[in-house]
Amino acid sequence: MRILATDDNESWAASLLVRLMRLLGLLLLAVLLAYWLGFVVYTIKNLITGGPHAVLAWYEHLDTGNRYSASSEGLGFPQWSAAKFVLRQGILLGVTVGLWFGVRPRQIGLKP
Repeated sequence: MRILATDDNESWAASLLVRLMRLLGLLLLAVLLAYWLGFVVYTIKNLITGGPHAVLAWYEHLDTGNRYSASSEGLGFPQWSAAKFVLRQGILLGVTVGLWFGVRPRQIGLKP
């Protein structure tokens, strides 16, 4: 029984690892695209039904959820910051755009 050469095993394993990482990137891209679709749809829906105040209330809910935070004043809802929310959304958008241009279906052997 012949054992495969070490170089062949390493190149096969590396190729498999690269494909799995690209597939993971593609799955993350799909989740982020679904997030952005929901974000845009609910922003438009809240803008139409409740105006800018409803949009801001939804953004605050999206950012803080039902989390309680401990502070020197005790337990309570965290202070919402629009600047932090925009920063977080910008980071998510940057990751989404990076994945959009970095991971393509053809790169992992899938045909679009």
